[in-house]
Amino acid sequence: WQNMWSTLNILGKTGDRTRNFAHIRITRIIGATNHTIPKITITGGSGYLGSQVIRFSQDWKVHSTYLNHTPVPFPSTTFHQCDLTNPNKLGQLLDIVRPLAIIHTACSNQNKTNLESIEPAAVNLTKTAAKKKIRLIHVSTDIIFDG
Repeated sequence: WQNMWSTLNILGKTGDRTRNFAHIRITRIIGATNHTIPKITITGGSGYLGSQVIRFSQDWKVHSTYLNHTPVPFPSTTFHQCDLTNPNKLGQLLDIVRPLAIIHTACSNQNKTNLESIEPAAVNLTKTAAKKKIRLIHVSTDIIFDG
């Protein structure tokens, strides 16, 4: 986890050298080899954190989820509307995409319904990823929960 946090901190910096370094570190974390272009799924693609991870993942085949807010388009990203609290829809999406890893950034505290869906979405994602043997990286910020 420490590697992922420090890598995400690196993503906030600019410059080709910094971006290449962050790309190499995330590639190692998700278990990709140098000979393949990894296919990853990033949840929360319309949110701030998710969109930043997508922005720095454009050398990969990126599939990203969103719930209500249409995300900003990125050239090498395919977006999928998906309710992560629905295990059947989530399972179907992952069967179609078949990612090497999932980076889970989806989270919102904009209303009570969003707050109440955080735990069920994380549980469904964890169980589905484990069942399908997909590496899962869960990322959050203190914007959602203070502490």
